[in-house]
Amino acid sequence: MSEKKPITECDDKELGQLILNGSESAFRELFRRYYSSLFYFARRRVQDEDLVRDLLQDVFLKLWAGRENLDENKSIKSFLFTITNNLIIDHFRKTSSHHVSFDDLAELISFRADQVSESESERAEQLRLFIDQLPEPIQTVYYLSKYEGYKNQEIAEILGISVKTVEARMTRLIKAVRGFFS
Repeated sequence: MSEKKPITECDDKELGQLILNGSESAFRELFRRYYSSLFYFARRRVQDEDLVRDLLQDVFLKLWAGRENLDENKSIKSFLFTITNNLIIDHFRKTSSHHVSFDDLAELISFRADQVSESESERAEQLRLFIDQLPEPIQTVYYLSKYEGYKNQEIAEILGISVKTVEARMTRLIKAVRGFFS
């Protein structure tokens, strides 16, 4: 990468390397480049725009504070969406014990919501906690699919991974949830 190359012409990998080395201008460019899409992503799950702004401020603070741990071989875009998703999950964990409704889980494993008895509401809560314990990449794909309504191709683009990887993560999630119900 040429030192005279304008920061706006750098690709994400170059920006990541510059941020790793402490470049504030590269950090500002990354913020400019992804703030709107992260805002839209978070806003679809969190109704309070002020809270979304606060969460995104935390996302970029975490990125900057942990810049020395950035992996230059991984997608910085995916990293930003993962941090955002995790902060949203943390927010819902703190504010509500019903972040993942049983209806969403029933849809995932092909049950009908009207088949749910009151005794299963405790099971739904246990399942929510179970999903929260799954590996972060699987949770991220799940939330992008089920809460954001993204298709596998869109999820792959957002996370910088292949469609096959998205499908594999969803398959692992479904198998895990089915195992939970066995």
